Amino acid sequence: MKLTHLNLQLATGQSRAEPFTATPEKIETLPEQNAKDLQIIPVVMNAEERRKVRRRVTFLDGVEIGLALPTGTVLIPGTIVYKTSAKAYIVEAALERVLVVRPKGLVESAKIAHFIGNLHRDIDMQADELVVLYEPALEIRLQKLGYTVSRDDRVFMGRPTGSDAHQL
Repeated sequence: MKLTHLNLQLATGQSRAEPFTATPEKIETLPEQNAKDLQIIPVVMNAEERRKVRRRVTFLDGVEIGLALPTGTVLIPGTIVYKTSAKAYIVEAALERVLVVRPKGLVESAKIAHFIGNLHRDIDMQADELVVLYEPALEIRLQKLGYTVSRDDRVFMGRPTGSDAHQL
């Protein structure tokens, strides 16, 4: 007999049938990082999702896994998170709304980075610009301080808001 629904007893005393979902395969280590001759399934994740390595993930093709990677693991774009005999599920970085600040020099760059760091926000430093995840209040504060700020949608490689920005 195939189990397709669970009968749940509700607090009201009524019961209702819920679809049965099997426990997904638990992934505690990353597979060999070789996708030769395999169909590539993109796994698009934002900066926060690439650091949340203890959760359920449902891929575009409906396959579900339970990520249980060691705390502190960061999934960088290009990482194979799951493999079958025919498919490789590879992390891709999602575009995210960001603020871009273009400092006029090294001193201004240091002042901006210090200000943003004091707010416990991470910065993705590029050659001539500082990139931080978009927050309306941060945008207003930077503008009030006299800095030129623009919005953009791009890959953010820094730590997301809420992660430990003091950790390297």
